[in-house]
Amino acid sequence: MKQCHFQEKFDEADLIEVPQMPVDTAKQILDSWLKSSKRKLQSEQEKVVLESFKKCPLPLYLKLSFDEACRWKSYTSPEETRLAPTIKATIHGLFERVERLHGKVLVNQALAYVTASKNGLTETELEDILSLDDAVLNDVYQYWTPPIRRLPPLLWIRIRSDIGDYLIDRGADGARVIYWYHRQFIEVARERYLGAKQAAAIHLNISDYFLGKWSDGVRKPYIDKNGRQMTMDRLVPKQPLVFDASDSKPIFNLRKLSELPHHLLQSNQLPVYKQETLFNFEFLLAKVQAMSVESLQQDLSAAMSVYPDDKEFELLSKCLGLSAFSLREDPRQLPSQLIGRLNKHTKKDEYPFLKKVLENASTPSVPAFIPSQQCLTPVGGSLINSISYEEFHRRIEYVNFTSDARTIVTCNLGSEGLCLLFIDIKSGRRKRKVCFHESSRNINSCWCAKISSHNDDIFLASGSSANMYLINAKTNKILQEYHPMKGKGKSFRGFPSVAFASDDELLVALGDASVQIWETETGKLLYNIPVDDINVEEEFGSLDAKGNMAVYCVRNKKTVHVVDVKTGKEIRKVKIYQ
Repeated sequence: MKQCHFQEKFDEADLIEVPQMPVDTAKQILDSWLKSSKRKLQSEQEKVVLESFKKCPLPLYLKLSFDEACRWKSYTSPEETRLAPTIKATIHGLFERVERLHGKVLVNQALAYVTASKNGLTETELEDILSLDDAVLNDVYQYWTPPIRRLPPLLWIRIRSDIGDYLIDRGADGARVIYWYHRQFIEVARERYLGAKQAAAIHLNISDYFLGKWSDGVRKPYIDKNGRQMTMDRLVPKQPLVFDASDSKPIFNLRKLSELPHHLLQSNQLPVYKQETLFNFEFLLAKVQAMSVESLQQDLSAAMSVYPDDKEFELLSKCLGLSAFSLREDPRQLPSQLIGRLNKHTKKDEYPFLKKVLENASTPSVPAFIPSQQCLTPVGGSLINSISYEEFHRRIEYVNFTSDARTIVTCNLGSEGLCLLFIDIKSGRRKRKVCFHESSRNINSCWCAKISSHNDDIFLASGSSANMYLINAKTNKILQEYHPMKGKGKSFRGFPSVAFASDDELLVALGDASVQIWETETGKLLYNIPVDDINVEEEFGSLDAKGNMAVYCVRNKKTVHVVDVKTGKEIRKVKIYQ
């Protein structure tokens, strides 16, 4: 079965096509919105909205058109009731209108900051950052000089009111932040407000804020309307890594831990980025304690994508890969893990930032065992990563790669039944967990599984029962059921060895009495090749397949058999001599 056949058989059945919204449904929704807002449209105005919707029959376009129509009056001329033909053009029109009402500079910068943020900004953060932006303040205070150089809060409140529901509140890093509610707003805002030059300046200003560069009474310089060099305190808060370290559960500055690396990287401040984040020991410790070692690895991956040849990033990344299991158990092991694996690099001047972070790790702010020399598996050895999860405590029954060799799939049995964990091999981060429980079919006693080479969601499972299953891990559905065992309905100590063959068109299994070959798509048994001397009280043997060939051997026997899966005939027999 080829890839396209997998797509047809296993994916399309799981997809639901969403048809275009009919015009009559759009009219019902429009009438409901008008009633809720206590508004009415003239018949010609309603016709304009519905005719425009016919050309772009999308719910978002209808919502944007409704919001625009609510600004019309009964006497508005037909020339003023034209709607933009696309969602993108409508959003541009919305931004232009807000810019005319509230000032181009202020709106440009405010929406640029929101769009450039990693997870959104709190309204307090946005007000503070705008108060540090002298281009904004010079535009706002053109005609008078305020006693306090900050943005009046009312200005942003008015902007947000006119943007409406398209900026939403959501949770991020333990705070309520504002961000765009739809992807198309993000795309238009990036195109409009975050050009190459402007984006760098925007990210720089946000990074200065989270660094606390102008906090705690530090006066920020500016040039007033008369051209004089002035300084003034902007009254923005400090940005420590930890707000309160006195309690048994410290209160961390999650917003700084999350946003600062992103903005330093995007503003191309490599030395500051290293010094303040990934090669700042206290930052590393705080991030591992407050968030996770995976979040730290994500920051490293982002940095390495921008600076792929940086050896310091590479060494730190490999170290965290080796230490991830220990750090998940106890983040306070960070000093001993860093020194124990990277100690030999402390004397190398070519790694100044790495050297500095190891020096600081020797005098940490938390109690820790500090090794005097390298005592753990060093970076650069044969061990790349060590992965462990709570789910593994019940033992792993099976492990394999996905088709791209970037993801490990483990198969283990637990209280939730048969569980598959998809784990990124580089970071050790769990991508997803799929559990399948169907006790009536003994699917929860699975000891062997194989992943399709064309679709990572399709796997073949067998166990200590008389059955074998083709399963879609995405939908948790059994696609086909097979019976490779002669003693059907019995329980066995051994289990069938299974494999995909012939570009996944065929399935092959070594059971308790034979090698069997099926059509994947139909479940039809094509060949049953008898095999003698299989001991059902032990493991049956081993089987694998590649292309149109399958190879198998019976346990404790000295013969390897090669079978053509297309014909079901044995083409070679190899004796193994000691």
